[in-house]
Amino acid sequence: MAQYDGTEARETMGRRDSSGGFEGNLARLAWFEGSRNALFWLPSFFLLFESRLPVDRVLVLASIYYAASVALEVPSGYLSDRVGRRITLVVGAAMQAVGCFAVAGADSFAVFAVGQACLAGANAFVSGTDTSLLFESLRAARREHELAAQEARIQRIGLVALGLAALSGGVLASIDLRLPHAMTGVASVVALVLALGLREPPRLVRRAAERELHLSTWGLMLGHLRQPALRWILAFAVASMVFNHVPFEFLQPYLAAVAAREGADVSMSAPLLAGLALGTTMLVAALASRFVLRLRARLGDAGTLLAAEALQCLVISTLAVAVHPVLAFVLVLRSVPQALSQPVVRAIVHPRVDGSVRATWLSFQSLVGRLVYSGALALAAGSTGGLAHLGAASLTGLLRGFAGTAVATLALMLLTRPRELRRAPLD
Repeated sequence: MAQYDGTEARETMGRRDSSGGFEGNLARLAWFEGSRNALFWLPSFFLLFESRLPVDRVLVLASIYYAASVALEVPSGYLSDRVGRRITLVVGAAMQAVGCFAVAGADSFAVFAVGQACLAGANAFVSGTDTSLLFESLRAARREHELAAQEARIQRIGLVALGLAALSGGVLASIDLRLPHAMTGVASVVALVLALGLREPPRLVRRAAERELHLSTWGLMLGHLRQPALRWILAFAVASMVFNHVPFEFLQPYLAAVAAREGADVSMSAPLLAGLALGTTMLVAALASRFVLRLRARLGDAGTLLAAEALQCLVISTLAVAVHPVLAFVLVLRSVPQALSQPVVRAIVHPRVDGSVRATWLSFQSLVGRLVYSGALALAAGSTGGLAHLGAASLTGLLRGFAGTAVATLALMLLTRPRELRRAPLD
């Protein structure tokens, strides 16, 4: 599957294991993904911060998280490509455990800040490395043709874990707001143990490329952009990150506007409601991920990705129509586009990117998406005119702007899709 146009290559970080010894990584990675995605705190983290700190400090914590994510995204990928996949995942799992226990036991802003920085670092260190290790383990076991199927399977396990953790996390938070972070810390320790049991797979590195590494890693990465498929996928991944986050970003204000419209008081049950909404969303996405391979075989790579983004356009456009409890049900589809597109994106990227920069490439892709998304939010914030809160009219106005941009982007991606991604994959 991974062809380098006759370029001489060699294995690094170990030899190809013809006995299939690297197949053990597949099971461990699945359990690792489930353990690290058991984010019990997801429905209640804002409520915990708000209960201990003034609002301005809570917002500073959010900025610390995103600043740490941006700062560590590419360096963590570089570390993965230079030092190894296994050690990078070990560091990521350890940072998540430390961050969760720090937040659970925090009694000052400084400790909360350290916890948030660790959680951001954990996500950055795992991002790109877990999927790189999966691809390289499959290739070592001579099963790289299974990449899309294995990506979908492991993603499904992570989504189920996230959904169940969100549902139970809401219950835990209604007892004590610190419990969800403590339980996530325990799950992170399990992930750490699993990461320690992983084997470092060999990486296929082109010798010509390897000679260039000391000159310019970025030059090698940018050289990949000569491939039309990778250029298109980079643009798609950035657009996907932006528009997949829009329903999540406006989830709470939309539900609050619905509650206000109906005259309901949900303040006492906020963690339970948030947990129910997030948990249901993730479980629906896990169910949808079962259809990735069937959809890919029927529509091809580009067709599957465009269909996923068309669904996200539908979600945003529906919410933009009006604030109404019936329309709010479309939020359960929020994570389905990502569940459908992520395995396909990775199946396209991995065979086309050299092993010496694979994790760095994926980290760079994520970094560009985060920066564009931050810029989109800044533009949206500037259009609110300093409102104290988002009412129904201002909320739907923002959503209409995002919906129009999403539809225009989808049309552009449709017109520019490369020929090699239009046909159904052979595997």
